[in-house]
Amino acid sequence: MKYINRLFKYYQLVDYFLLFQIIFLYIFLLIFYEEGSFNKTITTYGSFISIILLQLIRKVTPDISKVFLKMLIVFITGFTLSTIFSRITELSLFTYLFYLSNVIAFLVGSSISKIHKNNTVIYSSLIYLISFIVSFAFFVKEALIRDLFSLHTAFIGPFYWHNQMAGFLLFFVPSVFLVIPRIKNKILKIYIIMSGILLSIFLILTMSRGGWLIYFLTLIYLLFEFRKSSIEKKRLLSIITATFLIFISFLFLNIPKFQTKSVQLARDIFSTQKTTSGNLRVSTYNSSLEMFYDHPLYGVGPGVFGEAMYYYQNKPWLWAKYAHNHYLQILAEGGIITFIGFVYIIFIVFYYYFKKGGSLRMTNKAGSSNKVVLYAIFLGIVSSISHNIIDVDWNYPVLSFLFWFFLGIFLSNLISKKDNNLARLEKHKKYIYLFLCLFLGLSLYLSFYERQIEASNISFLNNDYELSKNYLEKSIKIIPFSYRGYLKLGYANKNIENNEGALSSFKKAANLNQFNADPVFQKYFIQSKTDQLSQEKKEKSITSIIDLNPYAQPFYYTEAYRVFLNSTEKQKSFDIIKSGAEEGFSINQSFEDFRYIYKDQEEFLGNLFDLHMTYALLLKARGETDKSEVAIKNAIQIYENNKDFQNMLNFLDDIDLQEN
Repeated sequence: MKYINRLFKYYQLVDYFLLFQIIFLYIFLLIFYEEGSFNKTITTYGSFISIILLQLIRKVTPDISKVFLKMLIVFITGFTLSTIFSRITELSLFTYLFYLSNVIAFLVGSSISKIHKNNTVIYSSLIYLISFIVSFAFFVKEALIRDLFSLHTAFIGPFYWHNQMAGFLLFFVPSVFLVIPRIKNKILKIYIIMSGILLSIFLILTMSRGGWLIYFLTLIYLLFEFRKSSIEKKRLLSIITATFLIFISFLFLNIPKFQTKSVQLARDIFSTQKTTSGNLRVSTYNSSLEMFYDHPLYGVGPGVFGEAMYYYQNKPWLWAKYAHNHYLQILAEGGIITFIGFVYIIFIVFYYYFKKGGSLRMTNKAGSSNKVVLYAIFLGIVSSISHNIIDVDWNYPVLSFLFWFFLGIFLSNLISKKDNNLARLEKHKKYIYLFLCLFLGLSLYLSFYERQIEASNISFLNNDYELSKNYLEKSIKIIPFSYRGYLKLGYANKNIENNEGALSSFKKAANLNQFNADPVFQKYFIQSKTDQLSQEKKEKSITSIIDLNPYAQPFYYTEAYRVFLNSTEKQKSFDIIKSGAEEGFSINQSFEDFRYIYKDQEEFLGNLFDLHMTYALLLKARGETDKSEVAIKNAIQIYENNKDFQNMLNFLDDIDLQEN
């Protein structure tokens, strides 16, 4: 009860409305973000966080060291230049907004700490409480609708992907054990211990091998840190040891789910025969480096990695929207200047901890609650830094917000007001005001643009192509370099048979995004349909499309096959289909492991089936019966619900009868 009363006492020192706004923003980012709604979420994030800092700046300027401020300026400058010279400016503009929002979140954390040091305890406690409640609620929900202990399930919580749930939990699980010795109320202590154990179980059930690895290393670090401790710390040591043993025992239980994942983790670390997930990471790492080598100064542009990956992808099925290593993604998207600024920011975290954070280690002295919480925050930050070496946490708004907000709190608490290295921002307040007002205006401007795009999508799905076209034309007036706007406008014009308008839109979309072959193919398709291309130009166009994106769409190959059937090079039509079936879209282990991604994409699966079935028929016509049988089996494996499935089975039976 004393602990609760102390918290209420601290609340009197905090602006209630400000507290509500930050907690509301955190809940919004945690619960209401959906995969595919990044731009919409970011404009809201940018608006909210800038308004919060505008309120704080009236009262206090944040504490920032000069060296950290310099690196922050380098980082922002690098990303600004990268956005200006981006290969897809529209995508980079939204990502630029995202990173600036994170920097503002850092300044908010710094400002809050400066108002009163006990704010560290308040905000940390509330965010932990909300995080636990949300995690528990989603766990109950998922446990009721599916078996979380079955082989092919994982606890994902409010996220799209289980790895991000692991990254979220890693921010809190190792930290919770540090505050237990400071809690005197026995009932509250029991609740905290139970919540820590539950969150540990949730982390295990995410089935994230990267999350397991970072948690495992963190527990080892804590065991090492407290090996020589007082009696109170040894109680903590016993709790950490018990958790460590529970964690290990889960991985060795006679449950196929945990055994399989444990073996896969060992393979990815120690073996050259990696899992599909491991191969995907290696592939994206290589592609990241290739993007950097081609664009070393400014990168391909913030937020452009996924689109550029269509061009740089080097193996079938191993496409990813993000690099699975945030540092390599920064290097590929932002270039060398941005990378140096970002890596140096991470370095400064450790520099200040080892130089000034020695007193943060566990202490039983009275009044040390703030230091204990700061040490817990440091563990969360380090876990996040570590997990982003092998995953993409900071591409998700709530995880990025957690990192930057608490980074601001952490560094601000370590900086002394008398420090000669402290940047004096008070005299620059008017410039900060101006920046925040401009940033708020940009957020609202992009929000209005995104509403037009969203409205056009709804109209398009309702087959109201004229209305969709009207919305898209408005969006292009707002952002004249809108790649998405021109691409969608091309499809709208295509559906109302306005070929001239569609062709013009696809041409502009292709110029705005030179990595994706989709607008190029649509332009080629319309020109072919309206007899604007000679046979020679058709052959060159479709070949260039496949060269641009060899792993993107199976119908590129079937279209190329049909084109070359009309040429004098008949053998080339077969070679193209063979290349598509055996190289571009081979049915291998990667396809099996990523099959769930395509389960609802009927059109894609139909095109994939068409590719392999065409290849099978050509093989049969050439008398290569054995290879034809394999190709048919691949087609069956791809798309069992296809309307011609029974015909395929009959065809397979015919081959068997002929052989017998």
